[in-house]
Amino acid sequence: MMTVDEKIKYIKNWFANQNFNNIELQHSVPDNTHNVDYLVEHELGFRPSSLNQLYCVIWITDDGYLSFTLETWNRIAKKLNIETKSIRFGGGFEPCTQNVDEIIDLLELTKEGLFIIEPKIWPIVGLTSVKIFLETELYSQIKNPNVKKWIHSAKQIRSDMLRFEPWS
Repeated sequence: MMTVDEKIKYIKNWFANQNFNNIELQHSVPDNTHNVDYLVEHELGFRPSSLNQLYCVIWITDDGYLSFTLETWNRIAKKLNIETKSIRFGGGFEPCTQNVDEIIDLLELTKEGLFIIEPKIWPIVGLTSVKIFLETELYSQIKNPNVKKWIHSAKQIRSDMLRFEPWS
């Protein structure tokens, strides 16, 4: 089993081998005062320069568990030219896997822009919910139930769903 440092190095090596020009990898140690269930030792944020590319964050806990979150309500609202006061993530899961290859698989889907976002917007209220989708064929390839429970299968892609460009 990989140590926390080995997982960080593995993910950073994956990133370095991609040669992205418009994606910044930010590695930080977050403030854990808001969370009592686990201790996040490292946060790896993959920040695109464009709202047309997906943003994601990986957390690594002190005991080596990994989480993955995708987009923020704030970025989605900016993309739609609407307001939101929410600081929530669009989707993702709490630390629940120790398999770094599962995280790399999600990074691969993210870098290709394959996640689809369905925002729900109410007049006057603004952004009220967000759902994350993958096309049915890609969705069926995900095996981890903790990962699968935050992603929906897109049997049909509607015009109100947000598509994204690959990372470059």
